[in-house]
Amino acid sequence: MISTLGVVKDGYTWHEPVRRRRWWGSTLKPVTHPILDFTIDGAPLRDLEGTVEEAGGGERSITMLIDDFPHEAVSQIDHLVGTTPPDVSGGRVALLICPCFDPGCGVLSAQLVTGSGTVQWRDLGWQRPSESLILIQPTTTFTFDRRQYESVLLDLRARFSALAER
Repeated sequence: MISTLGVVKDGYTWHEPVRRRRWWGSTLKPVTHPILDFTIDGAPLRDLEGTVEEAGGGERSITMLIDDFPHEAVSQIDHLVGTTPPDVSGGRVALLICPCFDPGCGVLSAQLVTGSGTVQWRDLGWQRPSESLILIQPTTTFTFDRRQYESVLLDLRARFSALAER
């Protein structure tokens, strides 16, 4: 079955330190950053989160498609299009990552398989550098029409490249 790749606007809230006027520390202020999440047939990839947690994932994972970090967004897109080598061990590509962007916290990754007319994300799983890959059960593979897949990602790349040039 051919799936359709898309994106949806979302937000992620993390806590940034705010320095107090007194010497004894700072407080944390919640800040929401707009992000884009991948969708597959209209359903956000982050909806796999429950499955990711069962596979060993912790904190709610996000894409790197964040306006405040356009260079990271372009890098993720380049890996997903296949113009740069895979960025995760085992020849895999990162789909979702910890909000701190540290792969050591864990990454939802997939095997990227590109054919003449299709692109597949195979064997989605959670991995950390020091641990074995934990595949999401049941084993998950998404197959996309290559033209539609690349069109979505290259449009995003143009958007984030323009932001990076500012």
